[in-house]
Formats: sequence, C-alpha cells, structure tokens
Amino acid sequence: MARLVGQPTWDGRIGIGSFLQVESGPPAARGPGDRRDYGDYHLWFYGCSWEIRDGDRLVAASTARS
Repeated sequence: MARLVGQPTWDGRIGIGSFLQVESGPPAARGPGDRRDYGDYHLWFYGCSWEIRDGDRLVAASTARS
C-alpha cells in the first residue's frame, strides 16, 4: 500500500451495491483487445463501507445517507 501514497487516482466507477473500482498510478500499457485504460494499480472495493470526501464535503459513499 505504501506505493499508492501520492499516486494519482482516476477513472472511479461505482458498481452495484458497495462496489467501487478505481485506477491509480500512471496508465499501464494497453494490451491487444483492451477496451479501457488501466493504471499501474487497479483497486476494487467490495463488501465494505467506503466514502469519498473533498475536504469536509461527502462526494460519494457505499451507503445512502438520509
């Protein structure tokens, strides 16, 4: 995990339920047939609670807030 600190994170995708996928680090070389860009690191969060914040502002979360 130490290698991820300070790396750019991009192309966040929210899936079904609590799924969240993000790419991190510079884009990796595309292989034949690849339809999208991937980072050096592909992170997939599932079955857990997560939040994305911009300072104190909640941008997205794994659960709806009322």
